[in-house]
Amino acid sequence: MSTTRRSMPRLFAASSLACVLSCTGAAATQAQAFLAPDQAFRVRMTEEPGVVVLHFDAVCSTKERR
Repeated sequence: MSTTRRSMPRLFAASSLACVLSCTGAAATQAQAFLAPDQAFRVRMTEEPGVVVLHFDAVCSTKERR
């Protein structure tokens, strides 16, 4: 097996990871556009075989909206 052929899976994995990270980073920067500045979330983590699940619950603000 040639070196090029052996490195292709690693190259594919690295480029896929870079794509996912850039997409999630872009979504995170857009969060300020649709979240109120006083909005908060409570995050709870659970684990299942092979995965970690994050649960996001909105927390109501104690401030009155003007």
